[in-house]
Amino acid sequence: MTSLGLRRGLILGLGSLVAYLIFCEFFFITHAMGGIFRPVSSLVLIPAVQANGQSLSYRSVVELAHGMKGFGGATKNSEAFDRAVSVSVYRLYVEALAEELDVDVTRAEIAAQLIDLEVIGPGLELAKWQEKDYRKYILQPLLLAQRTEAAVSDNDVYQAQALTAMESLRKKVAQGMPFADVAQNFSQDPSALSRGDLGIVSLATLASWLQPAVKLVDEEVGTVSEILAASDAYWSVTLIEYFPSEVLEQAAIHFRGIAVKKKSFRSVVGQIMTDNQPWVFIW
Repeated sequence: MTSLGLRRGLILGLGSLVAYLIFCEFFFITHAMGGIFRPVSSLVLIPAVQANGQSLSYRSVVELAHGMKGFGGATKNSEAFDRAVSVSVYRLYVEALAEELDVDVTRAEIAAQLIDLEVIGPGLELAKWQEKDYRKYILQPLLLAQRTEAAVSDNDVYQAQALTAMESLRKKVAQGMPFADVAQNFSQDPSALSRGDLGIVSLATLASWLQPAVKLVDEEVGTVSEILAASDAYWSVTLIEYFPSEVLEQAAIHFRGIAVKKKSFRSVVGQIMTDNQPWVFIW
C-alpha cells in the first residue's frame, strides 16, 4: 500500500510538474500579455531572463511591454514585447554594474520625483498603469542608469586607459612639443581642427569642469593646467588670453585645450554583456 501510494504521489507530482512546465512554455512561446494573461503571468515562476547573476520575472517583462505601448511608441503586442525583452536584458546589466559601483536609488528618492500627470496621463491610460507603475518601470531605471553613468565617468579603474593617454599627451608638452601641435594632432575633441582653441568664454558661463583652470591667469604664460575631468573627457588646457572686467562675471577667458575621451557608459555595459551572455527563456 505504501509503495502504491508513493507511486501515485510520484506520478501526480510528475504530472503536475509537466503541466506547470507546459503552462510556462505557453507564455514563453506565445508572449501572452493582454487580458486575463496579464495577472496570470505572475504564476510563471521560471525567470524570463537571467544575466550576470541577475534574473527577471516574466510578469516584469509583461508589465514593461505594456509600458512600451503607453510610452515607447509600440502599437502591436509583439513589437511591445520584443522591445520589453531587449530593454529588460539591458537593464539587468546596468543593475549589476550599479551594484559593482555601489550605486543605488532609494524608494524615497523615486517617490520624491515630480511627475506631471497631465503629460503622462495618456501613456498611463494606454499602458493601463497607475502612477506607481510609471515610477517603478520608467523613473527608477532611468535614475539608476544616470547615476551609474556618472559613477563610471568618475571611476579610476574604468577610466585608467583615458588617464594614461592624457598623461602621455601632457608628457609630450613637457618635453617641448608645442601645446597647439599636440592639440591638433592628438586631441579627441572637435576643437583639434582649430589647434585646440576653445574660444572666448565669459566667467559667468564657464563650464564647471573648466573653473579650476581660471587660476592659470596668475601663472606664467604657457603653464598647463592639471588634468580636468568633464563628464565625457579628460582635459588639459592652457591660457591664451584673459579679458578682465571690473565686474568679475563680465570678465572673459580664452583657453586652448587637449581632450581624451573617457570610456563611455554604453561601452562599459556593452563589454559586460559581451563577456557575460544572457540566458533568455522566451522564444
